[in-house]
Amino acid sequence: MKKTICFVLSILLLVGTLAGCTEQLPDDLQGNHSYTSRLVGLASHRAVCWNHYIVTDLSKAIYDRTSGEIRYGLCEDPECDGTCILDQAKVTYVAATQGRLYFTARGKREIHYGYRNLLTGEVKVLLTVDTAQETPNRPTFLSDGFLYYETKLLRDGGDPDNADDYLAHLCRVPEDGGKQEILYEMRQNAEILLLVADGSMYTYLNSIIWKFDLDTMERRELFTFEGTELGGIGEFSYLDGKLYFNTVVGNDTYLCTMNPETGEWAYLLDVPVITYVITNDAIYFSPAETRQINDPVKYPTVEDGAKMYFFSPTLFACDLDGKNVRDVWTDESGLIDFCEQYTVVDGVFYGWLFEFDLEKNTTKERYFAEIHFDTGEIVPATVVK
Repeated sequence: MKKTICFVLSILLLVGTLAGCTEQLPDDLQGNHSYTSRLVGLASHRAVCWNHYIVTDLSKAIYDRTSGEIRYGLCEDPECDGTCILDQAKVTYVAATQGRLYFTARGKREIHYGYRNLLTGEVKVLLTVDTAQETPNRPTFLSDGFLYYETKLLRDGGDPDNADDYLAHLCRVPEDGGKQEILYEMRQNAEILLLVADGSMYTYLNSIIWKFDLDTMERRELFTFEGTELGGIGEFSYLDGKLYFNTVVGNDTYLCTMNPETGEWAYLLDVPVITYVITNDAIYFSPAETRQINDPVKYPTVEDGAKMYFFSPTLFACDLDGKNVRDVWTDESGLIDFCEQYTVVDGVFYGWLFEFDLEKNTTKERYFAEIHFDTGEIVPATVVK
């Protein structure tokens, strides 16, 4: 089963614009295409939306849902020599706002924080960090005009050649560019940054979720996992005054909610889930399901575990409070697998699909597509070179 339990920098500031990344994109932002996701946190990085543009962490691509076209490679200059950081690095999207797609781009020696202007294609780097000073957990959050990140800084009087003398800190840089500000020294170098949203920071340390006021940096214990059946924190996200997180209970993954003021929690759904996506007005999920996909006569020597593939042929949805569970689309062939890199806008799925090869017992190449829930039609994206 896919487990979605993942936990998730220093001081060289570089403010500039990369040359060769300025091709004009379509600028028709009118009509019924305006949409910006409100979710903040790790689960929001899967599919970032702004107006009619959709991008995901799965590929360096931008999808335009007005034209149905997808462009691979964020650097769009046909004469680019391949040195653009967006071509060389592993890119993770943070958020999209005011026509800017914020990202982190991790190369072999440096990590770049910046944004790409979705209208002009211009790429601006706000911060460059040496990978030697990165922390094991590298979440980045855009909140209240700042880009927040975790980085290791050399302690006072420390030895630059001694890795133990570098301590993790919470830092931020203005979303338009500017000077780095150091806000907080993470405790024991083991404190994990979970989320920055709505004037608060949430961290995880010693099986406890801690909440901080970003203005005063006062902290308080929000929730402890000790004495509960929950197996620790996974993805941690915020939407409209409520926290969402996934956790392991036994051998299964469940989706839960939490009150950000009291720490009171509850299961959002009473069934384990393989994948889930939170949108502005609904949660889409695939429940855990095992199915025999190989012919035991044809594959008599394959172990039982290899014969089972964990995905549901039906995609379900529920309201943000977990109520009104309904099925929204079913793959009648049973051969399409949803990954988590998608979103749903106005009843249309936008994201990545995998078709399963029964003969080879493996997934085929992925492709980006729309699924119209009202008709069941699958419309693959048109690739623009």
